[in-house]
Amino acid sequence: MTALLKTYAPSEIIFREGLPGSSTYVVQSGKVEISVQRDGRKVVLAMLGEGALFGEMATIDGGLRSATATAST
Repeated sequence: MTALLKTYAPSEIIFREGLPGSSTYVVQSGKVEISVQRDGRKVVLAMLGEGALFGEMATIDGGLRSATATAST
């Protein structure tokens, strides 16, 4: 396993719902919004802060991303 440090600008998409995923992420600083599209509208499921782990489900089950992750700050 290789760890990479990457900085995202506010409003930058980290990954999109429905796409394959092969990485798990940890919020080192700032906030990440987790959202889904339902009936053509964005529904925010969570706002994650420092230390939060996300994106792990697609790496565990080999499925598609179940939500979109967007840098908030």
